[in-house]
Amino acid sequence: MKLALAALVLLTAACAIHQPKVRLPEEPPLAATTRADDFATYPLQRVGLLPFVGGDLAVQSAAELQHVFALELGERAPFEVVALDAQDLEAVDVSDPHRRGFYRTTTIIELARRYRLDGLMVGTVTELRTYTPQRLSLQLELVSAETGQAIWNATLALDSGSERVKRSIDVWCNNHRASTLAPENSDLVLLSPARFAHFAAYEVARVL
Repeated sequence: MKLALAALVLLTAACAIHQPKVRLPEEPPLAATTRADDFATYPLQRVGLLPFVGGDLAVQSAAELQHVFALELGERAPFEVVALDAQDLEAVDVSDPHRRGFYRTTTIIELARRYRLDGLMVGTVTELRTYTPQRLSLQLELVSAETGQAIWNATLALDSGSERVKRSIDVWCNNHRASTLAPENSDLVLLSPARFAHFAAYEVARVL
């Protein structure tokens, strides 16, 4: 009887371990996006991702953001994403589109020529709070190397205290990050600036 009971316990445990994980229903994207009417006509094969900028953005935070965005965009984008670092940009004057309202065509052409790019992605952080409740607001634009004009734009404003954001994080952890982040540890995303930034990159990549 004891042997039979022990065998039953082991079998039950094994079934629990190998039980298929239930996927959660996907939440709507949190990022808003706009694109040019003729977006589909642009031949995008290689696109550069510039370092993120922002008034209070530390160098390390900018590098972490660029890294996770390169990962997420690289997985979902129909083109190759090339991360450019500060050394790549030393000899090029990158315009500030959010203050001047445009990109200098000469800047786009020079970067495109040097690195054989069809476009450039420029990210600007407008709000960053790394303590709880975390906040991260940013804008990402894709600029055509052909015209020097923005042909795609995404904006995202995340507040870790928002119930909608928490639900989306739960779905991300359960459905898309199971191999590295257990569903029951989704609260870690609300506490970790690096994980929160990675979630932001995932949300923007969803609308590309």
